[in-house]
Amino acid sequence: PRLPRAGARERVRGFLTQTRVRSAQSPGGSLPSDDLGEMESSSSDYYNKDNEEESLLANVASLRHELKITEWSLQSLGEELSSVSPSENSHYAPNPSRSEKLILDVQPSHPGLLNYSPYENVCKISGSSTDFQKKPRDKMFSSCTPVDEEIKSLREKLNKLRQQNACLVTQNHSLMTKFESIHFELTQSRAKVSMLESAQQQAASVPILEEQIINLEAEVSAQDKVLREAENKLEQSQKMVIEKEQSLQESKEECIKLKVDLLEQTKQGKRAERQRNEALYNAEELSKAFQQYKKKVAEKLEKVQAEEEILERNLTNCEKENKRLQERCGLYKSELEILKEKLRQLKEENNNGKEKLRIMAVKNSEVMAQLTESRQSILKLESELENKDEILRDKFSLMNENRELKVRVAAQNEQLDLCQQEIESSRVELRSLEKIISQLPN
Repeated sequence: PRLPRAGARERVRGFLTQTRVRSAQSPGGSLPSDDLGEMESSSSDYYNKDNEEESLLANVASLRHELKITEWSLQSLGEELSSVSPSENSHYAPNPSRSEKLILDVQPSHPGLLNYSPYENVCKISGSSTDFQKKPRDKMFSSCTPVDEEIKSLREKLNKLRQQNACLVTQNHSLMTKFESIHFELTQSRAKVSMLESAQQQAASVPILEEQIINLEAEVSAQDKVLREAENKLEQSQKMVIEKEQSLQESKEECIKLKVDLLEQTKQGKRAERQRNEALYNAEELSKAFQQYKKKVAEKLEKVQAEEEILERNLTNCEKENKRLQERCGLYKSELEILKEKLRQLKEENNNGKEKLRIMAVKNSEVMAQLTESRQSILKLESELENKDEILRDKFSLMNENRELKVRVAAQNEQLDLCQQEIESSRVELRSLEKIISQLPN
């Protein structure tokens, strides 16, 4: 848009040089009124057409286009931010002020259609920024707080950038108002030129127009500088927006990675809970089985104890009978001299002793059978205990009790052996007595 402005300046300067040359060549150094009117009208036409229509409208169109681009980029950034935090999007409904697009229509190339309402879009931008700031931010992820803090800082920076862009928009609109004031001044200059045409001031009109053109060129150059500064600011803001977009993309990727890590951690936690529950269930089952086994072993031990009591009773009876037999043998020894008179009694007693010996033998066989059964039960218990050593490590007391039972059984066996020896000795004595009785005369 700067090229047609420079061409308009060159045309105006060339036209002024031509007028000066013509005035110098004309006799008397003055132009006729018809030529002067034609020159002034042509100069005003050139100035109005080239300088106003080409420069001002082109600059306004470029500014509006840049404002469109900046506003669209800001809206896209806001939408990306809203899509970054899905937990926040569930709290607020779509805002019409957020979604409406700020369209700046390019006016047609006509100097009379420059009546533009600059403050509507500024109000829209400020309203959208305030709406964006007022949205709730209560529900946040508990596990990714540093990423949320980075997102908050980025949002604050974006809000600052939006405020700066709003300030730039206000500056651009103020420049547009200045352009309109310049246009108004140009219309006033047209009126002055028409007044000059009516006054027909030939010599003074050309330098006045030159001064006005120089002043207008100075104003246009100053406004070019202002526009360049505004363009530089817009470029800087666009660069800042691009950098923030890159940082937002990085933060998005980090958020995605953190979400994946959180999902993996939750899966691992669930697996650990399942394993723990399975272990607890297995431990409960093992404890139940161990209690049942305890009950069985206790029942078996009670049975063994009852059998031991029976064996002890039998052993005591045997001991008593052995004592009686010993007493009787003593009586037999003391009454050998009276055996002649009591042969029949001795025979009967002999028969009774034989019967008692048979009974003792039967009882001995029964005791032996009970001992074999107790040994078999002990062997079974030992085999069961050997098969279940891993479960019954803490229950060595049962093994100790079994050992004590074995010791008791061994003692009982020794006592039984002693009883058998005594029975055999009593048999030998009875045989000797029988021999003695047989040797005695009838």
